[in-house]
Amino acid sequence: MRSLAGLVGVLCASVLLACGIETSAPPEPSWRPFAWVEFRSAAREERLYVVFDQSLETLSSPFDVRFAGLSQFAYALEKQGAATSVSHQPLSTFLPGFCGPHRVVVLGIPWQREYSDADLQAVEVCLLAGAGVLALAEHDNIYGHADRQNRLLERFGVRVVGDAALGRASAVEPLAAEWPLADSEMLEQEGVQLYLPAPLEVDPPAVPLLELQTPVETTRKTVAALAKVGEGRFAVVGDLELFWNMTPETGVRRAANLRFCLSLVQLLGGDPALPSGARGATRDALPDAWTEGARTVLFESGSGSMVPDGRPNGLTRLAGELSKLGFRILLGGGPELDYSGFDLVVVAVPKEELAAPERILVAPKLLLIGDGQQNLFAAEPELAGALPLDLEAEPERHPLDALAKPFGFQLLDATLLSSSDRSFVRGREARGGARLWILRGGAFRFLSDSRQAARRLRVHALADPEVQASWLLSPVQRASDTGVLDYEATPDRTRMPRPGYGDLSGWPVIVGNEQVLAFSDFELLSDSGLAGGQGASVRALLARWLSPEGAG
Repeated sequence: MRSLAGLVGVLCASVLLACGIETSAPPEPSWRPFAWVEFRSAAREERLYVVFDQSLETLSSPFDVRFAGLSQFAYALEKQGAATSVSHQPLSTFLPGFCGPHRVVVLGIPWQREYSDADLQAVEVCLLAGAGVLALAEHDNIYGHADRQNRLLERFGVRVVGDAALGRASAVEPLAAEWPLADSEMLEQEGVQLYLPAPLEVDPPAVPLLELQTPVETTRKTVAALAKVGEGRFAVVGDLELFWNMTPETGVRRAANLRFCLSLVQLLGGDPALPSGARGATRDALPDAWTEGARTVLFESGSGSMVPDGRPNGLTRLAGELSKLGFRILLGGGPELDYSGFDLVVVAVPKEELAAPERILVAPKLLLIGDGQQNLFAAEPELAGALPLDLEAEPERHPLDALAKPFGFQLLDATLLSSSDRSFVRGREARGGARLWILRGGAFRFLSDSRQAARRLRVHALADPEVQASWLLSPVQRASDTGVLDYEATPDRTRMPRPGYGDLSGWPVIVGNEQVLAFSDFELLSDSGLAGGQGASVRALLARWLSPEGAG
């Protein structure tokens, strides 16, 4: 039995499950474990680090500001003093150098990717080392995602049931069936509102963590669970949308939802107490080598932008490379700051609208870093009318567009996907034909005629011609004869038409001129990205652009 809201829920829950077209996969990139620098904060003795795993086609990203993104959740964690980032490395590669007290890894739903035995072992060792693991699940099992997730969860006494846990509707709560309320006695949180959550079967060592107030079936009232494993804690939440941006009336910002999510992450990180207010941004001590230099670079720290503050897979290597080029590293920002006084300003994946973009635009040089995102309502516009929500809060554009548009380009409201099930994009640099690997990265769209745009901006890297841009990273497709959702059909992605760019044969992923250099994928400049084989090519491009005679 499915109501309209229930059917929409099936689609929404599927948005993050990327579909791979069956072709030969590209060779694996040569991932290397990287050493990340942890700076001691003057604001607190220990800092909580939260990393969102994206290695198993888990597409919900803390850099995505739209309806199905996690930017509001990630930014709320940062306002409490935590540091968030992502990792595309295999769990068996990343976790050994990350796990310990005050470390939390968030595992989304794997799509078409199985946990390897090495991954499962790495998660267990991570918990034994005192880290926290948060696994997200969803209702139904249309694409086998519950089976894949259960391979991990059952090791700790939790199993996802392939259906939805419904509440009892009433005159006071007419949407309580698909949007049930739940309470957590352990975290002392009441009135958490979920959206078609998955019921969980719980056995020792796991215990219930979140239970529906008025379940239709009492055997399906548990929708979140917690297990103590060694010195660490393992939590499962059966509702992905709980952490989504959605709207202020739903998702992470609804009622007690954010308090529950923050309390849960702090419990996993070893600090069960929820602070009585935002701690605010921490002030971190930078390495001595970064405090010298004839030129200055400011990493814009407002609006939830990424800065080199020691977080795993962050921008530490980028800052180190800039330091080698003679830049003094500074962190900061704000509407009162004079950005013209810095030789370079870096703005990386801001999580909300920039406070004063016109002031940033006066900087002599701008390095802009974006990331891929999805647009559920562009791909499925009928959802906007079907969902009983006020969607005016849905952002129209990526915050970085306020800095890109004056130069004649903007980030695509979509993500690049290759024809392989790994979704890697191979870009070619204009000089030398070097290959670049990006995972679910963004791309740029020119805002004017292609000839005019080509004169203003130089394209440094393109996605290969076979790469497509998709609004929706979901395996759901419509049957051609009926127009209804067909879950048995061969999965496909909703593609964004590629505009004509003259002689450009693929989507631009790195563009620039003398003042601006823009990367559409954060991974290209992250610690792990710069540590790989392509790092030398990216570093050389930066050095040329930043040289006195450098141009875009």
